Amino acid sequence: PFPIRNSMLHFKDIIKYFYPAITSNETDNEILIYSNYETLSQMDKELVGINKYFLVPSSKENEFFEQCLIDWDPDGINKWKQLMSKSELSDAFVSILNSVYKRNPFDYIVCWGTNYAVKDFASQNNVGFINMELGCSRTPFLNSFCADPMGVNGSASICNSSIEDFELL
Repeated sequence: PFPIRNSMLHFKDIIKYFYPAITSNETDNEILIYSNYETLSQMDKELVGINKYFLVPSSKENEFFEQCLIDWDPDGINKWKQLMSKSELSDAFVSILNSVYKRNPFDYIVCWGTNYAVKDFASQNNVGFINMELGCSRTPFLNSFCADPMGVNGSASICNSSIEDFELL
């Protein structure tokens, strides 16, 4: 739900990527999408039937997200970086996640990008989590997604591992 690059809608395409999997869910798992009003509203216009998967923020939560919409360079970038570590901003997001969890308990959370608030919330509440990001999606590599419980990019498992962490066969 966090605004990025001067937009509340920057991550709306992530929902589009997963739309087929969400709407054809053939398991007993309930899948819900939590984001800011603008993203959910836009996706409701573009993707048939997606709104039944929405977990809508409270007006107070959405007001907070809107207050985070500041000029990306340099203030927004710095604010975004605060989500990557323990900070007042990540603490505020943990509070929001706790509120969402009280309204609708869940077992797992999937987050786009690395986010300390999600990691902190998950550890406090014994909730599983996974971070996702675009994989090697430029030619000659396949268009793909990466999923990692440690984080993505510089926080990914591979970046936090050494050869001693791998068992040799």
